[in-house]
Amino acid sequence: MRLAATLAALLTCLGAASPAGSSTSITLTAGLTGGATEVAAPGDPDGTGTAVLRLNPAKRTLCFKITLRRVGMPTVGAHVHEGPKGKIGPIVTGLLGTASSKTTRAGCARRVSPALLRRIGKRPSAFYVNVHTEPIPTGAVRGQIRRSRSR
Repeated sequence: MRLAATLAALLTCLGAASPAGSSTSITLTAGLTGGATEVAAPGDPDGTGTAVLRLNPAKRTLCFKITLRRVGMPTVGAHVHEGPKGKIGPIVTGLLGTASSKTTRAGCARRVSPALLRRIGKRPSAFYVNVHTEPIPTGAVRGQIRRSRSR
């Protein structure tokens, strides 16, 4: 019994120490704000939120949890775009595709290119999350993706 617990702990440590691009997941975040952060048109002036992204190239998934505050609802979509701060970039994968008035949404994008997931993991600041709402379809809140801070 003790051997099994020790072995499980060892495997957990080895998985946590694996480099980006291996079979382990990579956790990233984005602080979302509206107003002038949105480039195409002004976003929600007092809207904020967070996006937590978990990339797993081996499973071809990008799982997410998006939490919004003071954003006009309903949301009608959310995407990951490739582009630097202050620039509009192309959508690289969808996150939300259905209308909802929930302030917290979670799910997983499946069958995402492992190469794309590795690129996002290596250079997260070259990508951003954009959330679209019915009142502001061009984008209510946006935030550059960054590495999660260690706790």
